[in-house]
Amino acid sequence: MTRFVRLNQDSKVIILTDNEMLASAKLIRHNSIINLDETEDYAAIYDLTPDDLLILHIGIQSWMGRHKKLAHAFNKPDNIAAKYICIRPTITAKALLEGLNTPAEITDAVIKKCGNLPLGKPIRVKSKSGTDTSLVLTNRWIAPYTAHEPGDNAYLPPAEISYDVELDSANGIIVADITIGELRVRGELVDTFGLVDESVSLHITGGEITDITGGEMAMHLKAKLWKLPKNCRKLVELGFGLSQMTPSGIIGIDESIAGTCHFGFGSGSGNKADIHMDVVVGKFSVLLF
Repeated sequence: MTRFVRLNQDSKVIILTDNEMLASAKLIRHNSIINLDETEDYAAIYDLTPDDLLILHIGIQSWMGRHKKLAHAFNKPDNIAAKYICIRPTITAKALLEGLNTPAEITDAVIKKCGNLPLGKPIRVKSKSGTDTSLVLTNRWIAPYTAHEPGDNAYLPPAEISYDVELDSANGIIVADITIGELRVRGELVDTFGLVDESVSLHITGGEITDITGGEMAMHLKAKLWKLPKNCRKLVELGFGLSQMTPSGIIGIDESIAGTCHFGFGSGSGNKADIHMDVVVGKFSVLLF
């Protein structure tokens, strides 16, 4: 954890957790843990100074339910002065330890390779599994993963470099060979999908999925997507993972794996849709025109 946050000898640390994540919270720190499922008294977090640290490590049910007001991923909860670290709510204990122990050189190498791709100009993404897609990138964003300065905030393990994709600019084929992310419509889970057993090929024309081919998972995905409005098939994001972790079938973990890229469809890049779904591709390369 010291790689991601600087503390002095007098810094206080509090971890807010719940029953789901209590065991993995103890892997980070054995004391100063407040279990939100056992008490509603967490007033101490508001007394922390900018040199102290607050860690939020709760599961997805707490995140979307009774502790939603504390669930801030990329900015701090209201009235918090301390440094703030949010642990991904869908993380497993194994992935958490792997991600937090990612060598700095791995994250740095991804940022060097993919963190400054040209905006407004066509690029081409290829993979050994058959991905070959051209597209135009617009906005760039790197999820913050260090909290070195007083009052900083970070999201851990290191997550992604994310680019918006210019709508209608993409053409080609995306072959997802690692994970198909869960499908949620307006927040309601429709299907978990998960690890790919047979590559899923998404055919892209004018920035939109026009066909999906492959095995049973591909057919199932097409059936689900084709029941939704066409704007749910729009390609809106290209991202690159920053952590050394093992594929799990959980999209929040797998899209953050260094050496992979992911493509997002639905909501984003100015496109309004009831879903945002990601697919993960391994062993990729980026070519500049």
